[in-house]
Amino acid sequence: MAKEIKVCRVCGKTYEACRTSKVAKTFRWQDVSCSPECGAEYLRRIKLSREGDSITRPATYNEDYNGFDSEPDEEYISEFGSDD
Repeated sequence: MAKEIKVCRVCGKTYEACRTSKVAKTFRWQDVSCSPECGAEYLRRIKLSREGDSITRPATYNEDYNGFDSEPDEEYISEFGSDD
């Protein structure tokens, strides 16, 4: 497969990364770092940053995201009545 020159996100060194096919939900250190050690450090930093976000930032509730419309449809109104 073709090779690609990348910059390590941990130490800043350039390295030659092999462009192999990706497996879903699998961390590949070759995508972000020059060595397995830098890859482990990068993954540790990401995990720490995500843990910090969940502690400091409360979960938000979005009615549209959860499948609720702003206006009830006719079927709902006929079964449960209107809020008016």
